[in-house]
Amino acid sequence: MSAILDNTLNFKAKVTTSRDINAYKKLEKIANIDFNYAEFYFMECQTEIEKNIEESIYNDTKLENSGTKVPPVFSQLTLWNAKSILENTKIIYKVLNQFDKPWLINIISLDSGNSYLISNNEVVRKNIENTFNCSFNNDTATLPKVWLRKEIIRELL
Repeated sequence: MSAILDNTLNFKAKVTTSRDINAYKKLEKIANIDFNYAEFYFMECQTEIEKNIEESIYNDTKLENSGTKVPPVFSQLTLWNAKSILENTKIIYKVLNQFDKPWLINIISLDSGNSYLISNNEVVRKNIENTFNCSFNNDTATLPKVWLRKEIIRELL
């Protein structure tokens, strides 16, 4: 069940299929779960991420070589509620500026159903704005749905 939730971003990702939904429902019956497992699961994941946010960012950072439109450093965090990290982005800059390359981080907030993209680089921000028809405010853009990193890369390419 957890793997299905992760891979589909709680059934909100574009890659979600009816097979995912049906498999989850069957597993939910087998497990006899009588509470909102998805919220519980993602809140537990967020608690673990927040125990060492620097390490969590670093561990989910990919170094890309996909061309000029995709930033060379691309991170992602999946949270139930991104409010606390969005209110204190200094830690993001601290970790990602160490790479000394343009970077982008995708912060997925499942409760609101948004992806928040943060970048330190004007070229990266312009590529995102042109591709997703959005705008950055203080290095942050809000996308009106959740996006997986691989979906963002596909769109940028």
